[in-house]
Amino acid sequence: MSAAPPRLGRALLWLALPGPEREVVAGDLHEEFATVVLPRRGAWRAHGWYWHQVLRSIAPLLVLRWQRRGRPPLLAAGAAALLAAVPPLLAAEALRRFVLSQVPLRAGPEPSAGYLLGMVSLGLLLAWLGGRAGARWVGR
Repeated sequence: MSAAPPRLGRALLWLALPGPEREVVAGDLHEEFATVVLPRRGAWRAHGWYWHQVLRSIAPLLVLRWQRRGRPPLLAAGAAALLAAVPPLLAAEALRRFVLSQVPLRAGPEPSAGYLLGMVSLGLLLAWLGGRAGARWVGR
């Protein structure tokens, strides 16, 4: 494990930061990583700390960029709706496929009409919740 922050984490942070703040915020995070966290916690835990800082900062930084560009809240709500609905649905489908791969079946693993209706309902609910949260977050 190197004494430098993770490259991918630095790249993600760099992409999420608005232009004027890139050098300042990325530099401050790197300085805290190198001078405070790394000596106290060691390389493994310091890398975990860095990833934690990057991942918890990405969403607010993207919202900040969105607000500065003057994007309407409806687009932000749509983006939040997609982000809220798609990953859980993909994870549920991956879990269903995994479980079915572990169980010998006489018939094929095609999803039933009830399963599809439930997934569509769940997707709409998650999209609605994500859209409301996104509109509220950007609108503040």
